[in-house]
Amino acid sequence: MKDDLKISSSTFTSFYSWYSWPNVVLAAVGGILIDKWLGVARGATLFCGFILVGQVIFGIGGYCRLIWLMNAGRFIFGIGGESLSSAQNAYAVSWFFGKQLNFVFGLQLSFARVGSLVNMNTIHRIYDSLDKDVTGPHRIGTTLLIAVSTCLISLLCAIILWSLDIRRRKVIQEDNPPDPSDEFHIRDIRHFSASLYSVFIICVFYYVAIFPFIAAAQL
Repeated sequence: MKDDLKISSSTFTSFYSWYSWPNVVLAAVGGILIDKWLGVARGATLFCGFILVGQVIFGIGGYCRLIWLMNAGRFIFGIGGESLSSAQNAYAVSWFFGKQLNFVFGLQLSFARVGSLVNMNTIHRIYDSLDKDVTGPHRIGTTLLIAVSTCLISLLCAIILWSLDIRRRKVIQEDNPPDPSDEFHIRDIRHFSASLYSVFIICVFYYVAIFPFIAAAQL
């Protein structure tokens, strides 16, 4: 990508920053939107839509060698990316209980890592398989636009899950209004336990140690 787009290492790694910075806030906001207004099904579908649109814009930006457009695409992708994880967890809590829940959370992470592994081992093959006449920004842009297909599959799965969730609610007659006392408010953050904040800190240092290396290793 650096050679095709003629960009520096800092510009390349900024694509990760444009994805990550919005999620410092938006991941939590996405969870609140799901709880209060959107619901799990609408939220998951909406966030998948953001991911699809973001990847399309990112690919077009690469094809046209417009770095600002690629940054915009990554930003839009980021709006949906981590918020979709909140929707996935909400689905898991709605559909599974007790000991099953821990297994399902682990299974979600496993499949997420499978997706990362498949991406790392196939995207360069797609790039290499393109016609030799397709070079420079057109080559990397075409590769990124081909990757849109996986985002489209994700959106279709979210729509299917929406229909399944409607059926589930009908079967268990889950039409009781939520208890107002169960609603989450931002001020409730101050009541979180120290152990939960310890988990947050562990996650921060884990991501700091792993993901910059993954980004830099692709230079």
